[in-house]
Amino acid sequence: MGGLTPHPLGIVGVRPERDRLTVRLMNEPFVIAHWATRLLPYFDPKDDSPADAVGGVLGLRSRIDGNHVRLTRPGTTASVRLTGFNPRWWIRAAAAGRPGEPYEPLFERPDWSRAERAAAKLWRPITREQDPRIGSAILRRIRATTGLGTANGTDVWVTVVGDRAGWSLETTDGPPCTNLLRLFTQAPTGLGCASAPITAVARTSIGKRAVGQGCLPMTPPKSSTTATCGGGV
Repeated sequence: MGGLTPHPLGIVGVRPERDRLTVRLMNEPFVIAHWATRLLPYFDPKDDSPADAVGGVLGLRSRIDGNHVRLTRPGTTASVRLTGFNPRWWIRAAAAGRPGEPYEPLFERPDWSRAERAAAKLWRPITREQDPRIGSAILRRIRATTGLGTANGTDVWVTVVGDRAGWSLETTDGPPCTNLLRLFTQAPTGLGCASAPITAVARTSIGKRAVGQGCLPMTPPKSSTTATCGGGV
C-alpha cells in the first residue's frame, strides 16, 4: 500500500485513549478492503496445521457503530475504533472475503471459535522482545514516519535469531532519518525506557545512515531496534 498512498498504512490520524484507540483511515475503498481482509479472521479447512489454519487476528470481531467500525475481542474491554470512511465499504469487504480462497469467516461468531482457540493454544509464548506493547507504542506514533512525499510506506517487524531479537521499522519517502530517530528514542515522544539502551540505525536510499541511542520498553540488553528510512539523512 505504501506506493499508493501518502499516508503510512493508509492511516491519516491516531488518537489513543483509555481502553480505546481511534484510527482514522483514508477515505478510499481499497484502503478499507486492505484492512478488512488482513485483520478479520478466516478459517482455511484445507490447512492441516491448526496453528496456521486461521488467518487474520485470532478472536477479532467487528461491528458498525454509527459512522465508524469498532474492533473488539470477546472477553476484553478494550477496542479499536476505525473512522474516516463509509462503514458500508467495510461491510462489503468483509462479505467479499478473500476471492478465490475457500476460507470460512470466523468474525461473524459472537465468541471465539473452536479453530481460533486451538490456534491460540499452539502459538509460541511471546517473549519480552516480542512484547505487543512495543508494537502498540509504534502504532500510536505511526504518523511520525510520514514525510512530504506522495508514497509513504511504513513496515514494522520483529526478527528473532537464536536468543537475540530486534524490532525493525522501515519507511519510504519519510522524514529525515535524524528526525525519525529523535521522535522514537527521545522524550517527550520516545517509546520510553524500562531497561537497557538500544541503538537505532537509520539508512537512506542513497546509502548514508544515522545512528541514535534510545530505549524500548520491556527490551532486554540483547535486543535492538533498527529504523530504516528514505527521503533524507
